[in-house]
Amino acid sequence: MNVKIIPASPANSATLAALHQACFDRGWSETEFNVFFERDGMVSFIAYAPCHPAGRVSDSAGSYADAAPDADASSQNDITNAAGFIFCWVVAGESELLAMGVLKPYRKQGVAHQLLTDACQRCADLGAAKMHLEVGVKNDAAQALYARHGFEITGRRAGYYHASDGTLEDALTMTKTCEIVTPVAKHTGVW
Repeated sequence: MNVKIIPASPANSATLAALHQACFDRGWSETEFNVFFERDGMVSFIAYAPCHPAGRVSDSAGSYADAAPDADASSQNDITNAAGFIFCWVVAGESELLAMGVLKPYRKQGVAHQLLTDACQRCADLGAAKMHLEVGVKNDAAQALYARHGFEITGRRAGYYHASDGTLEDALTMTKTCEIVTPVAKHTGVW
């Protein structure tokens, strides 16, 4: 899928919160994203699609309207045409993938791959030698994506995730070595 990857900033906290809440049982709030952005070393990107996969654009309420021929939602601070996001933190020469999500209509189309590629590159450019993450033991698709990107399982955290129904799920911890491939400044942000 042809998506536009743009760096996110505190100005995008509402969009990040809407995406996170749409992708996870317990979504982070706009305030939580703003607090994260107060830290040094935050790396975040949002993927915008030209239109919804069915040829329609979405609004923040999740309803769809016909797409304008040259709609470019990436210039708006809302969820219109936002397909996914990634949020990382670089500290002390390592990085942590805090959250990544892709909305259901855009899954299995390479959006997560593109977000993870850009985020890993940017974290490496900021001096991260390794990237760490947690992933649900039942999330086979995400585990496969991370393995394709060079992540290896390094441990397990019991009861790490709390589902909305009150159940707990273990998380696998995964780590990869970061490599500088191409300067991010030369990346156009369009795939």
